[in-house]
Amino acid sequence: MKHILLIVFLALGFTLTGCGEKHVENENDLANEQHTEGSQIQGYIVFIRDSERTILVRDENFNIQDINLPLKELQKKYEDIMLLVVEERPNHIKSGQKVEVGWSKILESDPPQVVVTRIEKIEN
Repeated sequence: MKHILLIVFLALGFTLTGCGEKHVENENDLANEQHTEGSQIQGYIVFIRDSERTILVRDENFNIQDINLPLKELQKKYEDIMLLVVEERPNHIKSGQKVEVGWSKILESDPPQVVVTRIEKIEN
């Protein structure tokens, strides 16, 4: 019985270690930029159809025609994208618009998840 409990706790421990804040060492990554909690990042917002997912593409060469692509295609086409964790989708912003995002945390995943504190539209 003790061995079973030990195995269960070890399995649970390994599972939980996969979740946490991400500190990636990628040249396009936020970790290499001098951002602190509460900083802002800019990019193009994409609302994934048939899903509640909101993506930020930080590539200046973003093509507005790509707003209808699925997440996997966006990941193939653009290296620097992030999932935005928002309480509710902003109604005043449309998919494809350039935005500035305030954030509090970056969570580990692929693509990285950013806990958003605010989203503001940037005039081009």
